[in-house]
Amino acid sequence: MLEPEDRERYFELLKAHVVEPREEHLPTAAGMGEDLTLAGLPAKVLVVDDEPSVLSSIRRLLVRKGLEVATTSSAQEALDMLRQEEYAVVIADQRMPVVSGTQLLGQVREVSPDTVRILLTGYPDVETAIESIYKGAVYRFLTKPWNDQELGLAVRQAVEQFELTAENRRLQKLSAEQNKELRALNRRIGERLKTSQEKFEAIVAKGSDGVLVVNQDGAVKYANPAAATLLNRKEQGLLGSTFGLPMAAGGVTDMDIVRTCGGTGTAEMRVAETVWNGETVYLVLLHDVTEHKELQEELSRAKRTAEAANRAKSEFLANMSHELRTPLNAIIGFSEGLLARADQHPLNEHQKDRIAKMLQSGRNLLALVNSVLDIAQIEAGHAERHIETFALRPLAEEVASTALELVRLKDGVTFVLDLSGDVSLLTSDRDKVRQILLNLLSNAVKFTDQGSVTLRIRRRSGSVDMSVEDTGIGIPADQFHRIFEQFHRAHATARPAIGGTGLGLSLSKSLAEFLGGQLTFESVEGHGSEFTLALPFTPPDVEATEQQEVAEPAQHV
Repeated sequence: MLEPEDRERYFELLKAHVVEPREEHLPTAAGMGEDLTLAGLPAKVLVVDDEPSVLSSIRRLLVRKGLEVATTSSAQEALDMLRQEEYAVVIADQRMPVVSGTQLLGQVREVSPDTVRILLTGYPDVETAIESIYKGAVYRFLTKPWNDQELGLAVRQAVEQFELTAENRRLQKLSAEQNKELRALNRRIGERLKTSQEKFEAIVAKGSDGVLVVNQDGAVKYANPAAATLLNRKEQGLLGSTFGLPMAAGGVTDMDIVRTCGGTGTAEMRVAETVWNGETVYLVLLHDVTEHKELQEELSRAKRTAEAANRAKSEFLANMSHELRTPLNAIIGFSEGLLARADQHPLNEHQKDRIAKMLQSGRNLLALVNSVLDIAQIEAGHAERHIETFALRPLAEEVASTALELVRLKDGVTFVLDLSGDVSLLTSDRDKVRQILLNLLSNAVKFTDQGSVTLRIRRRSGSVDMSVEDTGIGIPADQFHRIFEQFHRAHATARPAIGGTGLGLSLSKSLAEFLGGQLTFESVEGHGSEFTLALPFTPPDVEATEQQEVAEPAQHV
């Protein structure tokens, strides 16, 4: 029996563990309707009472709330069930034939410590409740007859308490495991650091790069033999000395060194901040780059020599082309004159045939000379552009008429001019655009024996695309990378009878880039090719000049 003062002392403790059906304790209807689950599965509740009607009533109530409910009237059977599987909550009646509810819940605590225990009795007994709560055997104390909401609230709180206890144990177990892993990891790291330091010292000592460790005051704490050699110092003499060069973490600078093979050279010095024996220091790496610097200088000289030779070549070709044009123009002019005045100077058929062949050969040679001259001028930077704004349709019809003349010489080949859409105006060098299109059309007709050759012009956003598509023999895939090389003929092996110098595509690409555009192609061997000239409506440099003129208008005095 408890003394009166003891009763008062434990009265507050009892109130905290007895669920009374006060309004503020009752959950909302929505809250009571939610299922009580653990890890997505219904929480398990075990009810122990010697009255079947009580077991049935509680079971119906808790099942409606989404709980998995087991019942028994035997205290021993309840303990056996707890040994076989885990229950979140056990509800036990205080007054049972063999074992009281308080005694049973005390045994439950030993069998399943995490299970939350609720005591149910029809005979309120303050002393029994205080004793049970004080011993830790009971989590809540309910009286009969119970209120359904009162019981639901108690069970909900018990399930939440079980979840918290289980999570706490899981976290404690996880923490213990992680601490164990951390201790093991620390041991491994310590062992590896020791091994790593030994390997580091062995490797660094034999390395050809200089390695120094310098503290924040500039004193050398470590230096390998290579560093001593590069700095022309003795290894022991370096230790403790002041490193006289300025250092900044992440910096890369060049410094003069003494080379092992004799003479002086250049080393690249890299600085990084690190920790050495618990102290923040600078790690200085010295790498001999003398040969690399010399090689760079040789390459630079070779590049300048090659560029000078290329300019000389371009100038020579330009001068030579001019020299070749004069006699060629004379040959062509005299040949044309002889054929045009055959009625005044009678020629037999044999003579006419020879003069015609001479005229055609002269024209071919002049075209070659012109191509060489154009390329040479572009490479030498002497080419000129005559920028004007012109309509694309008349230009397309002009080159189409030339293409039709070439197509008429081949049976089974048709020509298509596709100008659908707004082809509008273009600001560029009209003659050079015409030259590119004629080169592409000439190639397309040359390598097409059956099918069609199509010139298609389309307006794009900020540019115009001029495509020449054919159904000819196409280009082998292994020749793609060389298709724009000077004097390269992709079909020289497969079609040796087809003539050409291999300058047309190279010149066309150079002209396209000279006009601020680009020349691209797609091809499938045996099915044909498509070359596309894409030009801006206005060359970028011309556009920039116009903007500058607008921004800085001329001032008239």
